[in-house]
Amino acid sequence: MDKWKEGAEEMNSFQLKTFCSVARTLSFTASAAELMISQPAVSRQIANLEEEIGAKLFIREHNTLTLTAAGMQLYEELPGKLEELDALFFSVHLLGIGKKRKLKLGVLRNQILGAKLIDVLRSMRDENYYVTIQEYDFETLEGAVRNQDIDVAVSIKWVPTAFQGCACVEIRKEALCLAVNRDYAPQIPEILTRESLEPFSKLRPVMIPKTSSFPKSQLGAVAERMSHFWNGVMEENVDSIVPMVQTGIGSALVNEQHVLSREDSVEMIPLEFLDAVPVGLFWLDGRQNESIEDFVGRMKA
Repeated sequence: MDKWKEGAEEMNSFQLKTFCSVARTLSFTASAAELMISQPAVSRQIANLEEEIGAKLFIREHNTLTLTAAGMQLYEELPGKLEELDALFFSVHLLGIGKKRKLKLGVLRNQILGAKLIDVLRSMRDENYYVTIQEYDFETLEGAVRNQDIDVAVSIKWVPTAFQGCACVEIRKEALCLAVNRDYAPQIPEILTRESLEPFSKLRPVMIPKTSSFPKSQLGAVAERMSHFWNGVMEENVDSIVPMVQTGIGSALVNEQHVLSREDSVEMIPLEFLDAVPVGLFWLDGRQNESIEDFVGRMKA
């Protein structure tokens, strides 16, 4: 037992992170690339850890690598413990630089944050908050909330099934618009109706986000909603929509705070025959802390 304690005292966090990498990839080569060290260095870290812990963690046979029972137990427990340790060190670091609380925010890619949101985040940063903002696509933003990678998501709610199991506060509604590059479509009317859009769609494709770019929980409802728009729309990858409008290949159905609204050559024509979409704050139901409460309260005010 004393010998095991002596070995445990010599362990370091890099050894443990190396073990987690190898246990996940089951490859010394892949882990070496991931950790940006040599393959012999990875092998040495694992060998030292096995010696210090007093148990074999991997079985090496020919070109295959598998976890032993001891390795599997360690891998079940260790990643979560390391995340807790990293979080503790990060909290201590924030206190050391004068930041008392932190807020992790997730937003949709290609969306303008909005004046109020920017003002709220600026005021929170001025009041000793450490604020991070991470961009996501439709599919991954909901998962980031559920996995607690972020505290709060700011997102369009395309359909009622979005963000199930999350608390929500609606902060505004946004009109759906047709984003058109007038350099390539100068004759389009100022006001568009469903009837006038159908012939226009045949001449210049109108793009909407692909149904498959939404989470599985939303697929049916998103497909149903989009089927009611009008004939002639084309589903495109979300990241492809911006350059296709910029170059005049097509127009796009987007919300009014989409990044395309900042393009000088792009006109955002509201489609009054389509219902506006709500934009809300979403956080995991039952997960509450002072940072979330403070942020949501400021956005509601």
